[in-house]
Amino acid sequence: MWRRDTPVYHWMRKLHADGCIPVLRVELVCGLDTWPVEETRLIAEARLRGDRLLNVAHGGDEPYCSPVVRAMNGRSNAQKRVATAERAEIYRLKRYFGALLAKGEVSEANKEKLRYAARRAPHIFGCYAGV
Repeated sequence: MWRRDTPVYHWMRKLHADGCIPVLRVELVCGLDTWPVEETRLIAEARLRGDRLLNVAHGGDEPYCSPVVRAMNGRSNAQKRVATAERAEIYRLKRYFGALLAKGEVSEANKEKLRYAARRAPHIFGCYAGV
């Protein structure tokens, strides 16, 4: 169930087919106003080194997405989240567990519910479906 047709999703599909998990690099930048410049700089440096990046854009706020398009995309995604009873239940459970994790409250009973959801939808949970 891959929703997008971009280089990064092609890479993820190939890794998934090969039984691999992607490794991501994370850079922390101080200051909310500086992240677009830093991201653009890091991507440019990596490209100069010859790194094979999967970024479609050069970084920062690219590509621009207007508020109208964002709202339209949001409505479309909201409809897809609850298109079937199973998808609606998965969405409800993900929100439920997200709230529990934010509070630091994940009991063994809740872990079992998560395992159940993962067994029902391994295409969503990937390698965690068998845990």
